[in-house]
Order: sequence, then C-alpha cells, then structure tokens
Amino acid sequence: METGVLSVSGPVTVPLSQSYVSPVIVCTVQYANNTVPVVTRVTNVTSNSFDVRLQSPSGNPIVADLVHYIVVEEGVWTIDGVAIEAQTFLSSVTDHDAS
Repeated sequence: METGVLSVSGPVTVPLSQSYVSPVIVCTVQYANNTVPVVTRVTNVTSNSFDVRLQSPSGNPIVADLVHYIVVEEGVWTIDGVAIEAQTFLSSVTDHDAS
C-alpha cells in the first residue's frame, strides 16, 4: 500500500514505489484553487504507475489543485486492525442521481 499527494490539472503520470498485480487506486481532490466542481479521472493503470487528471463535469476551465491518492492491491486486507476490501469498478457516469 502507498499514498501520496501531488498537484494536478492536466494528465500526470504517477510512478509507484511498488509493483502491483491488480492495483486499486482511489483519488480525491483537495479543493483549494478551483471554484467549480471537479472530479479526478484515473487512466492508464499499470503494475507500477497510473495517470490522473482533473475534470470539470460541466466543462468549465479548471486550475491545478492537490490530489490525494492511495494504492492497494486488490483483495481483502486488515491494516492497523481495520478490515478493508479493495475492488475495481468501472463507471461511465459522474453525477449525484445514481443514474
């Protein structure tokens, strides 16, 4: 497992310090500079890197912001006494209506 924080706007390749068979990557933006809603998009996942970028669902211009990430091998794990389950999920929808 590894974590990190980086400044992102356009696509950024994130090298990983470990190699993963089936990495699960979770990213979230820390709103500091953007005044419009933005989401993180993760693409090009390999065993030792991934790409991340910010996107405005409405297409509005965005500026760089901090993105926090965690990478863990797919599966069920206990970390510091807390059980976690890491799975990949492909979604083509970003909204609040669960459509």
